[in-house]
Amino acid sequence: MTESAATLSRRTILLAMGATATTPLIPSAFAAEPATIPIARKEAVAYVRGIRVPYISEAQETVLRNSSGEARATIFGASYITKNQKTAERPVTFFFNGGPGGASWPLHSTLSPRKFAPTENDRGFSIVNNEDSPIDCSDLVFIDAPGTGYSRFFTDDAKPEYWGVEQDAAGVAAYIEDWLKRHKRQKSPVYIAGESYGGTRTAQLLRILGLRENPVNIAGCILISPTVDPTGSDQMDGIDMQVISLPTLAAVARWYGKGAYTQHSVDTVADMATEYANSQYAAALGSLETLSDAEKQALAAQLSDFIGLSPELIARQGYRISTQEFSKTLLASDGLLTKMSDARGSYPVPKEGNDSSLMSQADGYDLHEAILSLLNEELGYSSKNIYQRNPLEANQKWNHAITQTPARLDRVVEAMVSKKPDFRLLLLTGRFDLIIPYRLPMTVLEQANLPDGAYNHALYSAGHAIPDDEIIRAVATDDMRAFYRGQQVSRS
Repeated sequence: MTESAATLSRRTILLAMGATATTPLIPSAFAAEPATIPIARKEAVAYVRGIRVPYISEAQETVLRNSSGEARATIFGASYITKNQKTAERPVTFFFNGGPGGASWPLHSTLSPRKFAPTENDRGFSIVNNEDSPIDCSDLVFIDAPGTGYSRFFTDDAKPEYWGVEQDAAGVAAYIEDWLKRHKRQKSPVYIAGESYGGTRTAQLLRILGLRENPVNIAGCILISPTVDPTGSDQMDGIDMQVISLPTLAAVARWYGKGAYTQHSVDTVADMATEYANSQYAAALGSLETLSDAEKQALAAQLSDFIGLSPELIARQGYRISTQEFSKTLLASDGLLTKMSDARGSYPVPKEGNDSSLMSQADGYDLHEAILSLLNEELGYSSKNIYQRNPLEANQKWNHAITQTPARLDRVVEAMVSKKPDFRLLLLTGRFDLIIPYRLPMTVLEQANLPDGAYNHALYSAGHAIPDDEIIRAVATDDMRAFYRGQQVSRS
């Protein structure tokens, strides 16, 4: 797997968050297919934007079978279904996180009707009402792909059947169709929402479910800091990652008071960097071999003005600074790394050998305990299975081969709009995201031939996991509400 800025693994993302606590790796658990699959149902009430929203929560595994009818894996889903609604007209949104191989607890714990909150009690947290949940506009389903969360394999040799771009999407597509059939929601408007690698999964689901002869009624998709190329490559047609990344690096440098443009706002510096990257920088990178020494010195100086690194370092790096190199270098004199997920945060350079693959602490409480509390206590779901958060094995064994087209996000979306003219897309990106620089999905989707109103985009002062930010989440979910209502969303 190529660990480019476009396709960083969930393990890398968690490491970049500055995790220091270590949770031991737990081997996958296997079990025979149960005679019955337990389901947990509860009635509850959410309060969102002053509106009382009664709903039913459901938590259950769904068995996935091969063509011979043999049970191979399960997908665990947590659903929130409003009561007293005309279900045929009510949207249902299927959410998932990235990785590949990551469970969907980050979106579940920030967008469902209940969320974690730091509290002065024995555990350090409570589960409380989430006034930002979009449950007022759509029913919500949070999906854990096979091998993540409470989803599991029945045998070890089933893993390759689901750990791959196309294999993963086929399993999730089967789950979505089964959910719609079980709940008699085939006529409901369906939205697919993915974060990070979830962008790649979303594109594949649109192809499988939306572009076939008898499509699922997909009304649109919501993409949060998405990957755009399923092959794991940073070499895409018309895309130079250095040009794409420069505005993000400039914004981060300005936020730390570095570079030559500290008299300007972060947004202004980022806009200046975008204009420079698309014109002079792109031209210089295309003709580096023909530049004179003086022109190269001027190039290094201009880049230094934007990103706050020394011209000498920039020249040594060939006038190309990756997001990872930038993260390691910007605050090196202070012994710090910037976080990849949200570069406004930093942490001490870890000692050699201190490699934590899981983030266990959040706001002073045990994150794993909080996740299990949401599932076990709030939803009432009981399981003997191990809740799997570690994506390392899936990352290492993921199959990036592509056999079906269209595959890249912009081309799939373009095909969807051609087949379903009222299909709409909402892209949410963060200014300080070093994992997926915001200009990457923006530029790729701008290459799609989409009609007015189909493409909606919002850029926030946030990092990669936009709903994690309490303040920004309120704004972002209001943008989602506008999107559900058919209104145009544009924020920069």
